[in-house]
Amino acid sequence: EGIDEDKTGLKDLIESAGNRAVITLQNDYEYKADPIEIDKALTIDLKSQTIQYLGIKDCLFSIVEGGSLTIQGNGTITSTVPGLDSLIHVKDGGVLNIPLCMADHTDRLIGMALE
Repeated sequence: EGIDEDKTGLKDLIESAGNRAVITLQNDYEYKADPIEIDKALTIDLKSQTIQYLGIKDCLFSIVEGGSLTIQGNGTITSTVPGLDSLIHVKDGGVLNIPLCMADHTDRLIGMALE
């Protein structure tokens, strides 16, 4: 059974977005729940905000077949969960895009699992 502590509404924000939507974060987010499945084309503009993953298993985002996630902006996606392999799982034909303008910030992306 999964956990559900999405007090900041990150999952609802992503799930309610339409295909090809651009989600521009206006606040910092903390997320401690089951992975958010990305099965449509989305762009998350972090601006200068932070997404902090506090979950206890798996990952923050799971990009599956038909899903495409573009991450842009100068924000941070991070976690302090010990032993976490990655924050973003890309599997079954999913696509992760990180524009070159973020190249100097890739050290903030704590691992990716490509399946």
